[in-house]
Amino acid sequence: MSTLQRRPVEAVVVQHEDNPVEAKNFCLAPIASPFGEITFSKTSNSSGFPPGTTAALRCTMGRQITGPSFSTCSRGTFRPLLGKCTEGKDDLLPGVCLPLTPPAHGKITYIQSGKLDNFEVGTTALLYCLESYAVAGQATVVCSKDGWQPSSGLGSCEPVVEKT
Repeated sequence: MSTLQRRPVEAVVVQHEDNPVEAKNFCLAPIASPFGEITFSKTSNSSGFPPGTTAALRCTMGRQITGPSFSTCSRGTFRPLLGKCTEGKDDLLPGVCLPLTPPAHGKITYIQSGKLDNFEVGTTALLYCLESYAVAGQATVVCSKDGWQPSSGLGSCEPVVEKT
């Protein structure tokens, strides 16, 4: 009589462009604003949405988007945070600022003031420019109860002129 033997189980690594995709890089779906619907460019699995997935916000019932309408999954989180569906500026929560749109050739990094995943009073936005560009004007703004301060907003990213 022969005995059945089991082969050892091997771990399977899912490959994406020849790199392992770790579950920590997947993103949980952002929560839709009241009167908002979110659609995604890729399908989720048990780990969430894969890196590179785009989330698109659409407002219903005549509401308008205040803030970003698109967000991309990167390193386990959708950024920038999607905007809100509002009837106007009066619908904004006091003490919460909306994500900023980076200027051409620039990126914005946020230093959150609290544990919540939004832009509370005290959150700082830092403007960084891509290589060969430099910040012209304001490089930082801070969220206050009245919005981002100074109210003039962040500067721009201008080409660096090399002196000869």
